[in-house]
Amino acid sequence: MRLNPPACGRQLESTPGITIPSLRTLAQAHSLLMSSIPKPDAKSTYHYQTLGDREIRLLRLRPATSATDPLHGDLFNTNLDTLPPPHIPNSPAPTEPIGPSTHLCFDAISYAWGAAALTDAFTTPQGSIPITSSLVSILRRVRPLDNDEPLLFWADAICINQADTHEKEHQIALMGVIYASAVRVLCDLGESFPGAEDVLDAMANYRRRNIRRGLILGQGDWPVLEGPDTAAIMGIDYPTAAEANAIPELKESQFSEPFAKFASSPWFRRLWVVQEFVLGRDVVMLLGQSRVHWGELWASIMRYKNASWPWGPSEATTAAGLGPVQELLLTYHFMCLTRASRLADLSTSHGRTFMAITRQLSSVADTARVIDLPLCFIGFGSSAVTVPRDRYFAILGLLGPDLPAELRPDYSSPMEDITMRFWRAAYRSPTGADLLNSAGIPGRSPQYPSWVRDITVSKYLDHMWTIGPISEASHAAGGVNTFSATFFGDDPGRMFVRAHYLDVVTDILDTSEEEPFAAESLLSRMIKVFTFFAPGKQTIDCPSDTRYSHTGEHIHEAAWKTMTNHHKQDTQPGPAEKFEGMFKIGVGLSLVARSHGEGTTMTEKCSSPAPWKDPATVGLMAERVYTMWGMRFCKTRQGYFAGLHRDVRLGDSIWIIQGTRLPTVLRPSTSHPGCFESLGGGYVHGVMNEQVMQQPSFKWKGLSLR
Repeated sequence: MRLNPPACGRQLESTPGITIPSLRTLAQAHSLLMSSIPKPDAKSTYHYQTLGDREIRLLRLRPATSATDPLHGDLFNTNLDTLPPPHIPNSPAPTEPIGPSTHLCFDAISYAWGAAALTDAFTTPQGSIPITSSLVSILRRVRPLDNDEPLLFWADAICINQADTHEKEHQIALMGVIYASAVRVLCDLGESFPGAEDVLDAMANYRRRNIRRGLILGQGDWPVLEGPDTAAIMGIDYPTAAEANAIPELKESQFSEPFAKFASSPWFRRLWVVQEFVLGRDVVMLLGQSRVHWGELWASIMRYKNASWPWGPSEATTAAGLGPVQELLLTYHFMCLTRASRLADLSTSHGRTFMAITRQLSSVADTARVIDLPLCFIGFGSSAVTVPRDRYFAILGLLGPDLPAELRPDYSSPMEDITMRFWRAAYRSPTGADLLNSAGIPGRSPQYPSWVRDITVSKYLDHMWTIGPISEASHAAGGVNTFSATFFGDDPGRMFVRAHYLDVVTDILDTSEEEPFAAESLLSRMIKVFTFFAPGKQTIDCPSDTRYSHTGEHIHEAAWKTMTNHHKQDTQPGPAEKFEGMFKIGVGLSLVARSHGEGTTMTEKCSSPAPWKDPATVGLMAERVYTMWGMRFCKTRQGYFAGLHRDVRLGDSIWIIQGTRLPTVLRPSTSHPGCFESLGGGYVHGVMNEQVMQQPSFKWKGLSLR
């Protein structure tokens, strides 16, 4: 399917009082015009014209007679003031009419560079520009054909002089404005493949059949955005009940192979595409000659209430807690959340509803802060770059045009200086406290303090359990919006915070996140945890049973809540009943299994059908247990139950740092007496919602982290 020219392209209309020339006259004029255009020069190298401070280059792509014709056109400089105005976040659109008489309209290309080899060229009358095969592919698929008018595009590899470091730094700082000003962003998922059309059709059917059920945006089955609001936020059609019911349900894994091929597109893995996608006024995904609206693709990969997810194996990996396909598409989901958070119109009910959920998921109170530096570090950590420092520069467009000098693109300073500069700035932002949970001693690069995570190294997320307490926004152990970090120019490795000492770790349960997640290991893990926290206890409702001293709950209930990352939503009507059902099944299975002798498997011990009479609740129970699969269960000197980082040691201390969501495990610094190093955050039952601040002995004190 061919793409239309930009929405503000010129249209030929019959206007009263204007004489339309004859076809012969038009042909003669066209011939004269074409003869006046210099011929493409494929032999000489193109020399770029210098750009002014507020200038960019645009690419004029000329038509071809066949798909394999060489690419040719020309480049020209233009001022930012000639471009369409960017959309104002969270406001009705458009803010200003866009028309050819007042704006220069163009499409921006978003693609993965792929192999660095410059195998082809874009030819202009002034010389040729070497380009990669991936850029050749997308330009050939979007260029005009036959006698169509040339089209305008922006593509970084052509429109930025890659040999000029100063220009690169300046133009990269403008990329947010460029993509926000484009009439449309074209995201290239690559060439088509056998089965591509079938899987795109299946994805559309899955979306249309299930969108009415409500979109699940968080862990488990909460929170849910209702169907009409989902369609409005995504900007897609909302089918009637009859239309949805007429679509047959997909068989599980029926399209898993072509879907995995679709999801393997390099575009989903690249960090540079994030700001290009998020900031675009209108975004279209291209696969071969097929195009899909960004919201349709988002709706096609998401989970819906009471609907099975048909796109691949459901087994999880131990490293990230996600199946390979789910892990790959998680970044796209976060990109869509971020984009929709900017587009949501707060004057509408669906916009306000969606933003209320987004604030819960991102743990921010201010709509304007949904996108900031810490959330970009964490949310897009699995995306790839070729140049390490681009891990920071590729997200700058998301932060707005008015960046402080220390956050400008810089390809000359040492990498260590750039890292420290960006992390200090991130900790000063309103959501900076969350960075402590993503940093820590495990996997630390030796040149950095423990409160910095070197995000330029590969697989840095492997050092944290990303689906546990770190991803639950409702936790508020240290309060909300009160975090403050102080830095010292003469001691750059020191960060000063305010904190409260809670307790010390005295006992650790020996488990491993490398255990395969299956029915046998699930039951075994639950029994181990219940036995560890409540040894010898065989009941769940006896008044004389031991109570958890910090909340007054039954000891088994406290153990279960620790095992499943209990949070505020679990106390609300509806979810509370589900959580209670999970608890009864979980503790019931464990008690039954513990009552049997040796010589039988866990599943044989629990073969009674009674506990399994509610498969939906059993499934939710398994999901919740897995959220803590990569944590180590611990007890403290004062009897707290905890799920902490897998590298926790006996003698580690637990602190509540002001303004942080999670309790933090600290160790004394071996190089700086009186200072501490962070292991990362975790779950401690009975302190996850500001309870410590209500204790008579509570007091904040200054603390230096290194």
